[in-house]
Amino acid sequence: MLCCVLVSAFECLFFVCLDVHRRWEIGRNLTFLTLLSHPPLTYGDQSEEDEYIIIAMVKKLLKVQESMFQSLFESVANSLQTRLDDVVRPVQEIKTSLEFTQKNVKELETLHSSIAKTNEDVKRLNADLSSHSLSLEYLENQSRRNNIRVNGILESPRET
Repeated sequence: MLCCVLVSAFECLFFVCLDVHRRWEIGRNLTFLTLLSHPPLTYGDQSEEDEYIIIAMVKKLLKVQESMFQSLFESVANSLQTRLDDVVRPVQEIKTSLEFTQKNVKELETLHSSIAKTNEDVKRLNADLSSHSLSLEYLENQSRRNNIRVNGILESPRET
């Protein structure tokens, strides 16, 4: 009974391995050919030596399957790593560009606040200038009111 179960397990594993081999085209034909070169198994009463051969073949098939899955895993991991590298590079470039842009924005904010302060100073100075101009005109007019103008009399230089 144990032999029949092992043979059935062997056949299932063999077909699973063959299917995996065909799907992923790993190219381990030599290992399968080596395993297939053993004489065909028969059902029924088998000797203990035959059971050891079956167990050894199952172990070999499991090792082949393990190596195929490991190879598949490595190829998928390498593919994912390549794709990840292809994504990381542009993201890093965008990050660098964003940092540069943020630095420029901070400089512009500083300049903007400086310009706004300067504009306020210019407005205040213009208001002061207008105020002083009006005061100057008023004072000039006040000083002219006390002056008397006489026509017809000659003035000499340096005369007050």
